[in-house]
Amino acid sequence: MRLILGSASPRRRELLAQIGLVPDDIRAPDIDETPARGELPRPYCARMAREKALAVACGDGEVVLCAD
Repeated sequence: MRLILGSASPRRRELLAQIGLVPDDIRAPDIDETPARGELPRPYCARMAREKALAVACGDGEVVLCAD
């Protein structure tokens, strides 16, 4: 199983390293991160993580990790 980090953020890599994980590949998603009108923070973060994961190409044997 290959771990794909769906983020170009150095902080995300740092957080993974703190728990002993090194991603096999880093693929930055290219999505519009503009909040929807009236969107609250929690739904916004959940939507962003979901959209980022869907925007990152993933093959057999790969798991994509995205967060917001």
